[in-house]
Amino acid sequence: MWLPKDERRLLAGYYKLIGEVKESKGYHEGNLVHLLDRRPDLARVHEYGRPGGSADSEDEYSDIEAFKSAIKRQGALQSRVSKANAALVAREMIALGEHQHEQSVVFVGLTITGYDLGRRYTSFWNGSGLWFEEYRNHWVWWIMSFLGGFAAALLLDVIKRVF
Repeated sequence: MWLPKDERRLLAGYYKLIGEVKESKGYHEGNLVHLLDRRPDLARVHEYGRPGGSADSEDEYSDIEAFKSAIKRQGALQSRVSKANAALVAREMIALGEHQHEQSVVFVGLTITGYDLGRRYTSFWNGSGLWFEEYRNHWVWWIMSFLGGFAAALLLDVIKRVF
């Protein structure tokens, strides 16, 4: 199954962070935004209740506009995490729970299908195989074959001119 980008990255990150089925760990949603990066820095995602497990504090900004834009960006990223988590729960890939007293803390647990898919998304080759399974008859392949034929014709023309 090929999931949207945010869901793929969160699921692969949860697999790396949690690593077991039905085990639940708590995280601040502000820390989970680091999983949305192309190459996530897992050291910045701290488990709730552990040293360094509080929400990330913003660096001191001398410019108020830079601070406002950083807060706006963080809010947008947290919204993406919330939407992706809701979609993963709807697909039964993860189990999501909330902290009793702190609103920004969520407890995440992997289901069996989420564990397996997260494991496959952590490897480039397995992930590309999933993409190919999903889009093997897709229009992208028609365009790629056309461009490949065009490139081959140009290459043959160059070879004819050289020899």
